[in-house]
Amino acid sequence: MKIGFIGLGRMGQLVVEKLVEGGIEVVVYNRTKDITNKFSSRIANPILEPAYNLKEFIQKLGSPRIIFIMVKAGRPVSQMLEGLLWEGLGKGDIVVDLGNSYFRDSARRSKNLKDKGIYYLDIGTSGGIKGAQNGFSFMVGGEKGAFEIISPLLEILAKPNGSFDYFGKSGSGHFVKIVHNGIEYGMLESIAEGFSMLHSRGEYDIELIKAAKVWSKGSIVRGYLMDLMKIALEKDPSLNSIEGVAGGGETGEWALKTAHELGLEVPVIEDSVNERKKTTTKPTFTGKVIAALRLEFGGHKV
Repeated sequence: MKIGFIGLGRMGQLVVEKLVEGGIEVVVYNRTKDITNKFSSRIANPILEPAYNLKEFIQKLGSPRIIFIMVKAGRPVSQMLEGLLWEGLGKGDIVVDLGNSYFRDSARRSKNLKDKGIYYLDIGTSGGIKGAQNGFSFMVGGEKGAFEIISPLLEILAKPNGSFDYFGKSGSGHFVKIVHNGIEYGMLESIAEGFSMLHSRGEYDIELIKAAKVWSKGSIVRGYLMDLMKIALEKDPSLNSIEGVAGGGETGEWALKTAHELGLEVPVIEDSVNERKKTTTKPTFTGKVIAALRLEFGGHKV
């Protein structure tokens, strides 16, 4: 199988590397040529082929094409689709959006492309920068027949301990991912508030790393995020190197907006979104913990 991949950011590169390791021929394109060159040179595998403009990219792929896109949500995705259509994207082709797109945008894009005979799959991606090692988690929406065609690719990317499943019509994959991120916001905020309490010094002088180590094994709150908390504290026991600004915010806002549209009260998600916003003007230790965790699982800037 030979596919195309657009977007060589941090996550995009990890996905492509795993596909190439699985024996998949990949034509890659990134708007910044220097990134394409550096990545291709580093991988140095004959089944990885760079393209330096969308016309060349389309021409290097046999029809029907399978094209994965992993670029910033919103206008960049629309611009990329417009460019692909201009250069010859056509009937029978499959476009897969692996990014954090808003699910209503994905449903609209799918409808527009379906009128041209092009299949559009919206896939929520989770697993962070360890996804390539542990296996990614994928939430798929769109045409089921197109999903079945690309399933072997998802199987490669989910190995050894990841997972994927099909959730239904267009938009459903990114809808599930938005809910996932809402849950993530609440979990991060709760962990951060707990460690902020320990850090407050009160009447006890608690070593944060000790709590993280104990909680990461056998406790009810053990899990991947607690493991990452332990790793972050091993690197910096007081998180002094990290500014107390949590960062991120867009997908949490979408989760909150969607819950309100559904007539649901989601106080934990709502509070976590609002508390994260506050750290942009008033950095806190809670913000430090969230930023440290986001750095560990996603490589997000702090």
